Amino acid sequence: MPLSVADVVAACRAGPSARTEFEEAVRAYHGSQAAFAVSSGRAALWIALRALKARHPDRNRVLLPAYTCPTVGRAVLAAGLEGLCVDVSPDDFNLDAERVERYLSEKVLAVIAAHMFGTPCDLARLTDACEQAGAVLIEDAAQACGARFSGRTVGSFGRLAVISLGRSKNLRGAGGGVLLVNDPDLTEAVLVPLRGLRALRVSVFVVPKQLAVCALSSPYAWNLAKRLPGMHIGAEDQTFDERPSLLPPWQAGLGTVALSRLDECNALRARLGRALERELAGTPGVRVQTKTPPRESVYVRLAVRLDATRDKRDAIERALQRRGIDARAFYMRPMPEYDWWQRAPDQPPHPEAQRLVEGNLTLPLYHAMSEGDAVSIARCLADLLSS
Repeated sequence: MPLSVADVVAACRAGPSARTEFEEAVRAYHGSQAAFAVSSGRAALWIALRALKARHPDRNRVLLPAYTCPTVGRAVLAAGLEGLCVDVSPDDFNLDAERVERYLSEKVLAVIAAHMFGTPCDLARLTDACEQAGAVLIEDAAQACGARFSGRTVGSFGRLAVISLGRSKNLRGAGGGVLLVNDPDLTEAVLVPLRGLRALRVSVFVVPKQLAVCALSSPYAWNLAKRLPGMHIGAEDQTFDERPSLLPPWQAGLGTVALSRLDECNALRARLGRALERELAGTPGVRVQTKTPPRESVYVRLAVRLDATRDKRDAIERALQRRGIDARAFYMRPMPEYDWWQRAPDQPPHPEAQRLVEGNLTLPLYHAMSEGDAVSIARCLADLLSS
């Protein structure tokens, strides 16, 4: 999402009410009961899990996708809970609702449904399954803010939901996250861990970094940005927010600006994504993430799976990058195979997650692109696959 240096400077002048105003805007956008802005999406998830653990001490297991951002697993462990990784669908790359139903039990506290790359999970089936098992559905809408399922905004189905303001997300700020509460009975439980968070002010490190990101957010400068020390652009983040805090007012002010532009930017990305999909249709060796109704995706990036070895996928990724195309593989291991993960003794196999790790590739959908650029990217990929 394009945010300018002027946007950052204006946000730095935000008053102490900026966080409350941002929380109300996000709450209203999703039709939620309440919204709380904190230092990161992973911190929001950690707060949600801590609140649920205190409320249901007899349940200690969380079901989560075997293929997702590693910080989801970090939040589960940091909350003192046991994670069981459920395999994903080969079609939409999301948590497989049928498999979730097999592993729901009286031990399960929550199910985390991550809407990968902007495409919603099967929310109808997951919602019903969780309600019947007495588990809480938590939506991870970090990559899908503004997406819809059956006409309803993603983030409004689970009793709790989290979103992220990271720069790679479609709702981009200067970092931060939001915890959405859709069940009024959970509001007080969430407030308990929230009351222990400190409030930060403008950071002398974060603001210059955000200014650099804004100044270099163009197709011709982004390669430079990726090479600057301390930017960590494109690097996989496996860390947890060790000192969660409330979102500083200036970051909340920037988030309010981003939210006002969200639908326009999502519409642009959707046009570019559909152009890429049309051009890739029928290309041998490429499986595009399925987006069948009632899903309405927001295309944070176009996710595909190549029918190729990891080595060939990596070679294609490097070849696209040499041509100036910011193609990237995301999440290099299934969750149960990270060395810090505490594997459950009854962890089921996850072959589809392993196939995604070996063959996934995401193609860029940026505001500076045209539909012609999208077509060129698709043809580049097809040429490389055939050569």
